[in-house]
Amino acid sequence: MGKKVINFVQKRMGAAYLEERTILEVIKKGIIGRLIQWGAMSRLPITSSVRTKLQRIRGVKIGNNVFLGGGCFLDPIRPDLITIEEWVSLSGNN
Repeated sequence: MGKKVINFVQKRMGAAYLEERTILEVIKKGIIGRLIQWGAMSRLPITSSVRTKLQRIRGVKIGNNVFLGGGCFLDPIRPDLITIEEWVSLSGNN
């Protein structure tokens, strides 16, 4: 049953390979992670510090005094491979 659910989610998420191996991991990392990703990368009227915190929750390594504007697209598959040093400003797409 679990394998069928994993395969179903993998097809719906559009990933060639899922890191998640259990249904709980799919919920925590996959679904909740995608919601956090959507909030962090959206153009919702939230502050840069909230966007930064959301990206940190996703696994992005971010230094101090970083500005992330609305619509900044950071790798949705492997955020743990991204490092943003201190005093960086990313404006996002217009």
